[in-house]
Amino acid sequence: YVVVTRGHANDRLCAETVLRRPYLYLGMIGSKGKVVKTFETMKEEGYSEGNSSSSNDTTAIVTNSNENNDNNDNNLVKVDTSEDAIKTFVNFCNSGNVKDAYKMLTSECKESLYNTEEKFSNNYVKKIFDKERSYQIVKWSNINENCEVYKITFSEDPIISGKLSENNGKQDYISIIRDSETYKLSVSGFIKKENMTSEKNNNYLQINVLNRLVFVDYELYTIKVKNIINVDFTLDDMKDNTKTYIEDSDGTKFKIINDEYTSETTRVPNDKEKEMTLKFDRKYTSDNKNISKIVFSRISILNRNYYQEVYNTVDNSVNYEEKMSTYPAILSMEINL
Repeated sequence: YVVVTRGHANDRLCAETVLRRPYLYLGMIGSKGKVVKTFETMKEEGYSEGNSSSSNDTTAIVTNSNENNDNNDNNLVKVDTSEDAIKTFVNFCNSGNVKDAYKMLTSECKESLYNTEEKFSNNYVKKIFDKERSYQIVKWSNINENCEVYKITFSEDPIISGKLSENNGKQDYISIIRDSETYKLSVSGFIKKENMTSEKNNNYLQINVLNRLVFVDYELYTIKVKNIINVDFTLDDMKDNTKTYIEDSDGTKFKIINDEYTSETTRVPNDKEKEMTLKFDRKYTSDNKNISKIVFSRISILNRNYYQEVYNTVDNSVNYEEKMSTYPAILSMEINL
């Protein structure tokens, strides 16, 4: 392979693409400054610079630092940093090695998003890696000393497509969990899961908060709602996003993302129990305050006509009278977390 492009970023993109596959020779043509800058960066990541076969200062050659240049991932990438763990994972996905890619996921990511290898293959690998992808890795955030988040931007492999576009609209946020010498990944923007035991009840309903899933761009709360009256109610009619929200310890409110739901989503039939998951517009930062409560400010009770049995003690007959249920039309409830 010989790399010939217009800039440092494209040079590196092409070179790294070649280094993820078997090769005999990799050369680069460009100005001396451009070549030196590109290869100095790549050498820092574990690749070695070989001798040029040309007397021209504008040509350089990169060789894999391992003696046997086969398709073994351990020969291509050193998995001893967070970025190398991501590269290994992407290489597995690019080559269709779903099994080993799946093994790299955290147990929380598997449990919460991809509880089977097949689901991971269909909903993640095949959607992002529908063709071989090049990628760029950018450090996005530190969660703690053992967890970092990286933004990954995917593009078509320039060696295959002949295109140098670095972004075709596919990206992901990957969290790296470091435990001793082991690196595990959470993908699809997933950061963590927290199990919860908060609950609140009144004469009409009971709400239990079961867990929350924290993502880079939003949070999901799973709740179980029990209806203890004889008519239906809805927690939110979803006509706007102002009635249901989570609130942090500073009083900042984060609204429900209501365009993904209808009133039927939060409708609970009389004397029934229903579990539901609600999404809130809260982006993750390392400075986020704790969420202190979830608020349903306009719970609508759907009063209706019904027939009540009336017993006549004079002639022992039974009649039915039409009545309207008289529950309050609107309720509110706050659940402290």
